[in-house]
Amino acid sequence: MTDAPRPDLLEAGRHWVTVAHPYPLHLRRAEDWARIVDPEASEEVLLAALLHDFERAIPDPDAGWSVASWGDPDYLRYHQERSAALASAWLADHGATPAARERIGALILHHEEGAPEHDFEVVQAADSLSFLEVNGPEVALWIDSGRVDPADGEAKIRWMRERMLIADPRVLAHADHLLAHCLGAIDGPGRNP
Repeated sequence: MTDAPRPDLLEAGRHWVTVAHPYPLHLRRAEDWARIVDPEASEEVLLAALLHDFERAIPDPDAGWSVASWGDPDYLRYHQERSAALASAWLADHGATPAARERIGALILHHEEGAPEHDFEVVQAADSLSFLEVNGPEVALWIDSGRVDPADGEAKIRWMRERMLIADPRVLAHADHLLAHCLGAIDGPGRNP
């Protein structure tokens, strides 16, 4: 077990997400979902869930990626690596111990593809559940606006559920419910073709 982060880091992280991140609700709900997935989640896990998409607040104009790159494995690696590095720097600036920074960075570094260890599964599940809850219903709007191809939008929603490595039936039931809601928003009545 690593040294626990300073208790005020979670509050500082929540504040940063609220004032600086373009998707604060997704990140705040990811922290909430991490608590639901594992009621005994460490502060490191909660901080990783809260800060997992850090790089989206600091766009790299030379990267050449867009939201439509979400299925590209190279983009996913770039996103995880850059988010982990930026979050680690932010944590250092806010007094996190080197051990806590290393652990949180490792959790963020695998939040898309996951890893077969409980804490990694919790962070990945929290991201998926929050995406399905917060961003999933928005995909219908992205499709309507032409921002995302319909097949790609549906594939992204399905992938966010299918990628989950966690085996807890209670967590997977939440994911299945949210997936059905998202798919209903895409296919439901009143949607503009």
